[in-house]
Amino acid sequence: MKMLEIFEGARAAQYDKAIPHWIPAYHEFHAFIATHLRQHFSTADPLAILIAGCGTGREIQEVNLSPHWQITAFDPSVEMIRQAVEQYSNQPNLQLVHGTVAAIEKEDFDIATLMLVLHFLSDDGAKLDLLTNMGRRLKAGGQLLLVDIYHSDDFDAQLMQLQDRLQGHFDPDWIQQGIRHIKNDIFYITEARLTQLISEAGFSSIESFKKSYFYGGWIISK
Repeated sequence: MKMLEIFEGARAAQYDKAIPHWIPAYHEFHAFIATHLRQHFSTADPLAILIAGCGTGREIQEVNLSPHWQITAFDPSVEMIRQAVEQYSNQPNLQLVHGTVAAIEKEDFDIATLMLVLHFLSDDGAKLDLLTNMGRRLKAGGQLLLVDIYHSDDFDAQLMQLQDRLQGHFDPDWIQQGIRHIKNDIFYITEARLTQLISEAGFSSIESFKKSYFYGGWIISK
């Protein structure tokens, strides 16, 4: 069972700069979170939000829309949490946790995010375990906003299109290293398999909200 990939050192420091190049709709996926929250929840009412694999805290910007909303964010990377603390520790409605979902004791969150995390886990029980544990920390009727890589029939063609998009703008060796990483180190699954896993994890429904290249976003309801 492959555990969560840990981002430390130079890789952690460069993450925020590199990731939008590999995910052209990266900012759009994040913007959807803010839009979804504004449309479905009142900023005048309490709301409990869980951010899984928060990294340097990019998602905190999107969800911190009200002082009445309590945000808990966790990440297993010491360096990622350190950077998040540097940027956001002055926010009184935010709790930053170094660790995995097992470190979160609260089990009545209204909504949670799981962005670009699931594909680092192998589909030998690790993906299901994370989804199940995220579901356990949501109250009945709660939602999980998921963004991840997924496999489709045209995955290789989409990967080559992304490579072509990067050519001429970045170091060729850096591009090839990233392509090899996606091909060899990522545990992507089909959308059909994802639907099966979220059902096994105890969720009731899944709805796609955006797809770009081989990245997808889904609203998963408990």
